[in-house]
Amino acid sequence: MPLRSIWALAVLAAVAARRAKLFLSARRPTTIALKGSGGGTGISEQAAVVFKVTDSTDIGIGGQDVSFSLSTDLGGIDLQNTTGTSDAQGNVTAIVNSGTLPTPVRVEATTVVPQLGEIFALSPVLNVSSGVPVDSRFNIFYTAPQDECGDLAGITCTQLLIIGL
Repeated sequence: MPLRSIWALAVLAAVAARRAKLFLSARRPTTIALKGSGGGTGISEQAAVVFKVTDSTDIGIGGQDVSFSLSTDLGGIDLQNTTGTSDAQGNVTAIVNSGTLPTPVRVEATTVVPQLGEIFALSPVLNVSSGVPVDSRFNIFYTAPQDECGDLAGITCTQLLIIGL
């Protein structure tokens, strides 16, 4: 399923000397489906989180090595790539693969700039969602009707319905 685009721009970390900065450029989509659920309509099991490395004049720095990590690995959520190199515009992308449990997660990008040291950026929350119910993860159980509950007026009968995800 193709990745959908939702663009956001937020400077998350910058070096005090203002010689270089690393920030979130885009996150698409902001919610992904549980691994193995198929995602349903318009929901992917992956997200692309794009960071940008720039100089003090906001011009992209190409060829900068960046490493990625996640704030959690709950449910087996993981990164398709733990490192990347910025392109000519300074963009570098981390691909997040969903796990089997709903959870919020953030991606941290880290790079080392000569003479400045390590700089990092933290993405906004990416949600792994259970999404809409799908038949592979949705069960309904019920008890059979009681014989005394036929068409008799004034008799109260109880039915048990159990819905499990």
